[in-house]
Amino acid sequence: MLRRDRPVGNVSVGKSIDITMLCRSKSRHSFWFPSTLTLIALAIVGCPSEGPSGVIDPPKKVKAAPADPWVLATLDPENSVPAYLSNGTIGVRFDRAGLAPDSGGLFLISAYQTSGEEKIIELPNLCLGQSKELNLARCEDYRQTLDMRTGILETSWKRNDVEVTTECVVHPTLPIIAQRIRISSGNNRSISFSDPAFESSNTNLTSWQTKRGNVTYQISQKTNTEPPKQSNGGLVIDVTAGHPFELTRIVTAADDRIQNHPDGSLDFESIAKLEKVSLDKRWKTDIEIDGPVEDQQAIRSFLFYLRNSIAKDGTMAISPFALSNQQYNGHVFWDADIWVFPSLALTDPDLAKVIPNYRLRHLKSAEQYMQKWLVANRPIIRGELGKATGTGAKFPWESSVSGFETTPTSSRFEDHISGSVAFAVKQASSLGLVSASQSNDLLNKVTEYWKQRITKTKRGLEVHGVMSPDENHTGDNDLYTNLLAQWCLSGGQFDANSQAFLPRDKVTFLTYENDPFRGYKQAAAILAIYPLQFPKAENEAMDMMKRYAGKVTKNGPAMSDSVHATVWARFGEPEKAYETWRDSWKEFTKSPLMLFSEKRSKPVTYFTTGAAGSLQTVLYGFLGFRIDSKHQINESWSKKLVGDAILSVKPNLPKAWKSVKFKNFSVLGQRFTLTSTPTETTVTQGE
Repeated sequence: MLRRDRPVGNVSVGKSIDITMLCRSKSRHSFWFPSTLTLIALAIVGCPSEGPSGVIDPPKKVKAAPADPWVLATLDPENSVPAYLSNGTIGVRFDRAGLAPDSGGLFLISAYQTSGEEKIIELPNLCLGQSKELNLARCEDYRQTLDMRTGILETSWKRNDVEVTTECVVHPTLPIIAQRIRISSGNNRSISFSDPAFESSNTNLTSWQTKRGNVTYQISQKTNTEPPKQSNGGLVIDVTAGHPFELTRIVTAADDRIQNHPDGSLDFESIAKLEKVSLDKRWKTDIEIDGPVEDQQAIRSFLFYLRNSIAKDGTMAISPFALSNQQYNGHVFWDADIWVFPSLALTDPDLAKVIPNYRLRHLKSAEQYMQKWLVANRPIIRGELGKATGTGAKFPWESSVSGFETTPTSSRFEDHISGSVAFAVKQASSLGLVSASQSNDLLNKVTEYWKQRITKTKRGLEVHGVMSPDENHTGDNDLYTNLLAQWCLSGGQFDANSQAFLPRDKVTFLTYENDPFRGYKQAAAILAIYPLQFPKAENEAMDMMKRYAGKVTKNGPAMSDSVHATVWARFGEPEKAYETWRDSWKEFTKSPLMLFSEKRSKPVTYFTTGAAGSLQTVLYGFLGFRIDSKHQINESWSKKLVGDAILSVKPNLPKAWKSVKFKNFSVLGQRFTLTSTPTETTVTQGE
C-alpha cells in the first residue's frame, strides 16, 4: 500500500539554521544508493501550525486550481498523496514540498525479487528532503504544478521575506532525476546542511560542484559569491540578501544499463531539455477537443501518465500501478493486455507493443506452467477435445520477471487470462506490432490449453470451477471466459457454429451460470460487448446494459464506468456515454495533479488501468474506432490491417464536444489525423 506522509512539526525562522536531516545509504541486490544530501534550506520556511495563543487553527478550505489544458496543479500543501514522476524505467514520488516523502517511494523496473513472489522492491528515495521541522501548512501562495509539455514538477511557496521554489524532472529514458532548489530572502542567512556523506572527508571544498556516490550536488555560480564550506560534517551556505541561493542535485539510481557520466556531463538544464524533446515528439500525437477544459485536461493527463509508465526498452510490461507503489507487487495482470494495450495502440504503438512482446518473451514459461498444471490437475482434467501435446500454454494470473504464476491466492482460477493474452496479441498482430506467425503460435498453444480445460457435456463445451472477471464469484461457465475459450478454439474468431455453452435466460446472457443478479465488483458480462465484440452480445447490448450497468458496486475498482460509457457511445447514446465517462474519472482523480486512484474511497495512485479505460472510451467510444473482420455500417473511414482485420471509424460525439481532432495517430507505420464534428468526419494524412 502507498504510505501516507507523517505529520511534521514546527521550526522558527532565524538567521542561522542547523538541522540534521534524514539520510540513507543502502545496498540492495546490485544497486548502490548513497546517502542523500538533504535540503535543509527548506526548513527556514517551515510555518508554525499554532497561532499566538497556542490554539491550533482549524484547517483552511483550499481553493481548487483552475483547470488548464496542459498544466496539472494543486494549491493544497497538506494533501498526503505524493506527486509521481516516471519514465517507465524509474518511478519516484515527491511530497508537497517537491521533495521525497520520508516513507520512500522510488522504484526501478529492473529491481524485482528474483525468486518467491518476485515482488518489486521499494528502494531508498534518493530525493529525500523532508524532516520533522518541515511544515507547509501555513505557508502562503503555495502552488505545485506538473507541466505535461515539459515534464517538470514545480513547487513554490513563501513566508514573510523567504521564497522557495523546487523543480524536479526525470530523464526520458535513464533512471536519473534532476532537482533544482532556489531560495531567496530579503535578509542575509547562513544555512547549514548536515549529511553523513560529507563526514568522511575533512578537505575544504574548492569547487562549485561535489559528488558523493551517485548524487551530484551543484551550487549555482550565478547566484552565490562563495563556494560552500564544510563544517561539522556538513555544508554551510551563506545566502546574501537579494541574491537567490540555487542548489541542483542530480540523482542516478544505478543499474547495469546506466552509462557512467563524468561530473558535469548532465545538469538540470540538459536533462530538462532531453525530456522536453521527448515529450514534444510524443505530443505530436494528441487528442484535441473543442469542449470543457477539464475534459481536455483529463484526456491529456491519461496520455501523459500512461506514456511515462512503460519502459521504452520493454524490460517489463506495465503493472496496474506502474512504478508508483508496491500495490499488487508490481506484477503484470490482464490490465496490461485488455486495458492498457488498446489505449496506446493507436497513439503510441512503440509503447503498446511492449505488452504483447512481454507475453511472447514468456511464452516458454507459460508452456512450462501448462505442464505443471496438467500434472497437478490430471485427476480432474477430462480433455475430451484432445490429448496433451506438450505444446500448450497457460498464462499466469500474475506474472513478473520469470513469467511464472506469482499469486498465492485463489485469483489463479481467473483462467480467462490466457484467452485475454491471446486476444490482445492477435490485435497487436492485426496492427503490425508483432508478427502474424508469433501471434498464431501463441494462439495455437493457448488453444491446446483450452482443449484440456474444457469439459464436453450435453449442453456443449463448458468451463467449470473458474473465477469470473467479477472476482466475487467462482463457479461454472463464466460468460467472458467461455467466450474467450470459444474464440481460441475457433482460430481467433467467433464462429456462429461454435459448441461453447454460453449461460443465458429468456432476456439475455448471464454473467455466469446461476447468476443471482445481486451485484458485481466490476464489469464482467458487459465485456462480451466490448472489448470482445461478440456479435450476439452486441445484438442484445441494450438488454445487457439495462440488466448489468447499474449493479456494479461503487466500492469497486475503476474501469466499469468506462466500459459502460464505451458501449453507450457505440450504440447511439452519446449523452449517457458522456455522463458515464466523466463518472469514470472525476471520482477517481481527486488527488492532486489528476493522480488516478483505483477506488473512489482510497487515494492510492497511479492506477494505470483506470486511466487506460477512460482513454479507451474516447478512442473506441466517442471517436468510434473499431478493429474487426468487417466494416462498420455507415463508417466514416476504414483501413485494411494485417490479415483479415479492418480498422474503421464511426464517431459518436457528445454535445459538449463541438469537435475533436485526433492528430497523427499511427496505423501500420503511417500517420493520420481525424477531425470530427457532429455533422462531418474526415481523415487525412498526418505529419
